Amino acid sequence: MPFHAGKFTYFHMPKTGGSWVAKVLQQTQPFCVSMGNGHGSVCAVQGVSFGTCRNPWDWYLSWWQHFRALTPRKHDLLRYGLGSDGFKAVLWGATHPWSLPELPTDPSGIASLDLTASAIRLLQAPGQGGLWTWMTRHIYGTPFQVDMLVDTAHLYEGVSEVLGVRCDPQHFPVENSRANRRQSAVPGDPRDLYDAEMLSWVQEADGPLAGILGYSQPFMPAQAVIIRRQGA
Repeated sequence: MPFHAGKFTYFHMPKTGGSWVAKVLQQTQPFCVSMGNGHGSVCAVQGVSFGTCRNPWDWYLSWWQHFRALTPRKHDLLRYGLGSDGFKAVLWGATHPWSLPELPTDPSGIASLDLTASAIRLLQAPGQGGLWTWMTRHIYGTPFQVDMLVDTAHLYEGVSEVLGVRCDPQHFPVENSRANRRQSAVPGDPRDLYDAEMLSWVQEADGPLAGILGYSQPFMPAQAVIIRRQGA
């Protein structure tokens, strides 16, 4: 959902720390107003616009964990996994959406996204990337229409630099929302759910855009705390 906050507009891609950023905006910026009812693509920009992004390997894990907790949307998750809600099956569908016999009614798993039929059809076009690429482009535009993106691996320092305010754990602790969704959490290191084949699926589907944003290796932060839109 876009947040207009003083001289800033923030656009929230699901599973990139956006709820925390919205909290910081509401507590530090005057006249903070949310536009829409959840997440949304670039529109009505005022002042400096920014968003948050995350490397695709971590993003797919977080998205899958979130989706598994949404019991009413179980049928959409099973469409990705061709009848299975296991991570490997779902990841294959999310990185090969053009091969699915039927796309989920809401590809994001976030019911509040405002999706058009034409936007959803882009997922069915081979060579357009996986769900992570599609979501990034859908939220931020093609080419990107935001002034900068903050890597979620560096939320505190990135948002501090953008807003010009001090953001640290003492003032704004990051809460792990999965604590309230234990039934969907993965014990141990969730990266262990990936094997070499799965890593390659993400690289093949989303590697081109990931490289542009500075995600050169699986699970690693971007090369810069703040990713500027130039060249993206």
